[in-house]
Amino acid sequence: KYRQLENPLYFKPVELRKKERARKRCILVTGHSLGGAVSTLGALDFKTRYGEEYDVRLINIASPRLGDHRFASLFNCKIPDALRIVCDRDVIPTVPSGMFMYKHVGHEALIDELGNVLINRTPIEKVFVRGNSSRMSAHQFPAHDQAIYGQMKRLCLEEMSKMCQNVWGIRRSGVEKKTGGEETKREIEESSPRKSYFCCNA
Repeated sequence: KYRQLENPLYFKPVELRKKERARKRCILVTGHSLGGAVSTLGALDFKTRYGEEYDVRLINIASPRLGDHRFASLFNCKIPDALRIVCDRDVIPTVPSGMFMYKHVGHEALIDELGNVLINRTPIEKVFVRGNSSRMSAHQFPAHDQAIYGQMKRLCLEEMSKMCQNVWGIRRSGVEKKTGGEETKREIEESSPRKSYFCCNA
């Protein structure tokens, strides 16, 4: 599906965008796991193609390492505020090994199941501030949901947390039922935030 986003018909001509407004619109690129790696490539591609007209941002979740030090330096220069969300004890962000010259891009936000967050851990914190063993369950969506909702609770955002849980609950139930009926679609649309985004999920 990423190839579909390469089509310039998704974006208005530069002349029209400049006439409509001076402030840039934002392209938020996101993805989970392998989708996080694809979203990293997509964000860099969008920044290269449309950086003068759009503000390109990246928030990926549980992404593996993607490139070497030169790639990471290029990416961080183009998109310096990129954010990687990593759940504590998730094994996927640790591969491929840094011993093979792979390096992460952007800023890391390590979050545990209680909602505690560490931004850009120091080398010492990377060794000691981590669970005893990695586990694949920490890579699944329920683990990320628990961690993010825990952080929202710490920030006194219970109402927003409940709203998010309701939205995702409706979406999941709609997918599980696979009804595709107008009533389910209308319920999802009415409960969803009015935002446009590109999501690259594996």
